[in-house]
Amino acid sequence: MNARILIEDSLDPLVAMNIKGKITDMNEDMANITGLTRPDMDLKLESVCLKA
Repeated sequence: MNARILIEDSLDPLVAMNIKGKITDMNEDMANITGLTRPDMDLKLESVCLKA
């Protein structure tokens, strides 16, 4: 079983990021809850991190 299957089969919304904070994967539940695609999530995270 690969990591993609584990992420998609999770009952919870999940997002995976690399050490630099770039989103490497997210499941459909995360996209549905936030209403954002992965590129949109990346932009949101960048704007939040730059303000911190």
